Amino acid sequence: MKKIIVLISLLCFSSVLLAKDWVINDQHTQVQFKIGYMGVMEVSGLFTNVRGKFSLDEKTMKASDIIFQIATKSVQTHNEKRDRHLKKSDFFYAAQFPWIEATLASIDLNHKKINTTISLNIKENLKNLPVVIEVIGIKNDPWDQSKKSLFLKLKGEINRKDFGLNWNKTLDNGDLLIDNKVEFSVNIEANPSDQKLAFSRFFLPTGQKTKYVQTESNSLPIDSIEEITEEEALKTAPETTPKDHTNPASFIIGFIIFIAITVLSIYLKIKLQFFLEKKKERSKIVSEIISDLVLLLFVIVAFMLTAPLMGYGK
Repeated sequence: MKKIIVLISLLCFSSVLLAKDWVINDQHTQVQFKIGYMGVMEVSGLFTNVRGKFSLDEKTMKASDIIFQIATKSVQTHNEKRDRHLKKSDFFYAAQFPWIEATLASIDLNHKKINTTISLNIKENLKNLPVVIEVIGIKNDPWDQSKKSLFLKLKGEINRKDFGLNWNKTLDNGDLLIDNKVEFSVNIEANPSDQKLAFSRFFLPTGQKTKYVQTESNSLPIDSIEEITEEEALKTAPETTPKDHTNPASFIIGFIIFIAITVLSIYLKIKLQFFLEKKKERSKIVSEIISDLVLLLFVIVAFMLTAPLMGYGK
């Protein structure tokens, strides 16, 4: 009997040793939701700031101690006024409840489709929620075969009133402005906590590189509530629309350079044409052609060299 107990203890201990910490890749993980609006259409939205971790034994494909957190102030619905309302006490109350948290004790990822139950906490309302998980599996990074990622898809729905999200308005016909049922989906990518992501993923289109700092696994989960002010909570997410960051001074510099190159080009053409006609005794037509070609080359080179001063190029 003692040998059996020892054997079981060794097996349990070895499984713990084989399990490895993985963290959610917040760059590639997406949380989306949609809710009925006025009984005729749906409003969709997403959360742009997520984090999480879990332990995974790759040999058995069993995950444990799963925690996934969503920053409430990162909600976006493509409407700035509505987003501000969602962050207030009528809905998520981001100043008081900065995180939505989902936990799961363990799960076997050997199955392609899994029906399971997670614990979901919104505004300190903790409920068990059935969800469907699709396991895509572990894939090697296309840029670096030594690196790998785990891909999952999760779907479910909640009754928002179960979590204290009670605000609504009654329409003239008696219908409610927004439905109580909210459908959500989560596309998850996770990586081993000690793995740096493939370098080439973070090349910008311009050729510049951006540094990716992965969350330390030992910093999760967050046990204490992160203190933020109401003003910070109501800040809208950074705009993704490209802006013109050209320095206004570059327009003035560009205009001065343009005038200078134009005047210098005319002066050089006159001098060169005079030199070819009088000194080299070339015909007027030949002198015109040669001076024009030299002038064209000069203008191209001049603008290429001065382009950075006018806000173009690197």
